[in-house]
Amino acid sequence: MAHAHKGKHGKKGAKRPEEDSDVNAEEIVKAAETAVAARAAVLQAESDAELQAKRDRKAAIRAKGLASLPGARKGGDMMAAASGRIKPSEDDPLYDEALDSGGAAGGMSPSDEQRLARAEAAACRAEELAQFKRRVEDILTEFFVSHDIDDTVASLRALHPPALRPEIAKRILLLSLDRSDTDRELASRLLSACYGEVLTMLHISKGFNMLFELGSDMEKDSPDAIRTLARFLARAVVDEVLPPAFLMDPDVEAAGGPVVEEARSLLSAPHAAARMEHVWGAAAAASVVELKEQVHLAVEELFDTGSVVEFERCVRDLASPSFHHEVVKRAIVVAVGREDRERRLAAEALKHLGPAGVGLISETQGERGIRRVLAQKADLALDTPAAPALVDELVAAATAAGLAAPAADALAGASAAAATAEHSA
Repeated sequence: MAHAHKGKHGKKGAKRPEEDSDVNAEEIVKAAETAVAARAAVLQAESDAELQAKRDRKAAIRAKGLASLPGARKGGDMMAAASGRIKPSEDDPLYDEALDSGGAAGGMSPSDEQRLARAEAAACRAEELAQFKRRVEDILTEFFVSHDIDDTVASLRALHPPALRPEIAKRILLLSLDRSDTDRELASRLLSACYGEVLTMLHISKGFNMLFELGSDMEKDSPDAIRTLARFLARAVVDEVLPPAFLMDPDVEAAGGPVVEEARSLLSAPHAAARMEHVWGAAAAASVVELKEQVHLAVEELFDTGSVVEFERCVRDLASPSFHHEVVKRAIVVAVGREDRERRLAAEALKHLGPAGVGLISETQGERGIRRVLAQKADLALDTPAAPALVDELVAAATAAGLAAPAADALAGASAAAATAEHSA
């Protein structure tokens, strides 16, 4: 019995198996809780870091001046809000209640993400507009040097997106305000040339409205801005790139104020249409007839003096690159009825002025002039039987000088072959 009693109780302080099991379970639970807490801390830190990064991105967007979004506050207030100097308004499209109050523990909500996405899209649109403006200004700056309307229209047509084209009309006008009357005449002609090719009436009207919004800011840079813009507006109506009803629109009246009032006054004067055609001065608005006469005199002087350099000066003095096709046509047509000396001078002069020479006459203008000559070949043959062959020789020389694509030369050859076949028949 004694032996049985000792075995029953065993050593003092010894733990029973069930007690060991309870201790192990408690340790496992505590270890698991510690691991979970550590993981939660890591996740919270990552969430806080992500939230802070998004706050920084939003602050950067605000600092770039996205206050131009509809309903947003402008300039300094937005910058101040971004820097924390003032509390953002709930009317601000970039306002975020969760971020403004410290953010939610779980990160940004779907609505926050959408708001941020809209702001970032607006930033992209702002950058796209800035790039579009720079490109337009580069093209127009080149235009006021080259005076080449055809090439300028082609360059402007290639710009994208089309939704920004009112900016083209605005820039044509804005860059002309502090230029000479000759440049303003060129700007009016460019605006007219762009109509139907690059710009619609809606684009042009929006361009004027954007300038009206500048108000007194224009006068700071160009004191005569109101008078000049009024003349551009009246000329646009006469050139039929804007409807007369545009000046009667109450919103346009309110926005344009003195500009619209002066434009109306100009258009109500006697012989307004004729006056507006010369609104930038008689020299700046030489008629087609006058230009043709000047070109003919320049060609005759070339044949009299034999000076290609002087001929170049005369063509430059025309200040009408869009009329250079007449120079090409007139030089060939007049030379066809003259002697070999004049024909050699014509070929030499066109080579000198074309892309292979000083580049004064573009390929576009050269090819247009050549096609006009080819269209007259039959009529020229009435006075000069050898005209078709002589025209082909001069066209080949002009094409070799870069004044037309080889296709024009081929067209001349085909035309000559057809004429020969018809004569033989």
